[in-house]
Amino acid sequence: MSVILVTVGLVFGAYLYQPLWFDSGPYTHVSSHEALADCEKAKMGNPDAICANGELYEKEGSVSKTEKSDSTDATMKSHWSE
Repeated sequence: MSVILVTVGLVFGAYLYQPLWFDSGPYTHVSSHEALADCEKAKMGNPDAICANGELYEKEGSVSKTEKSDSTDATMKSHWSE
């Protein structure tokens, strides 16, 4: 019984210390596709996106390449981001 209480206490303490460890993940569902090739086409230009089983997921807080090109702020633009 004490082993169970210690384990539960450690898990609860870890949750209080770092709740992000228990988060479901930094990716959000964007769209569903019939084939992996369709998903890869939709992913084009976004290196932070992933395809899994025909589902496209995007990292929270990421900016796709099309959104970057609409930006008018060129002060921090580097030649690597093109």
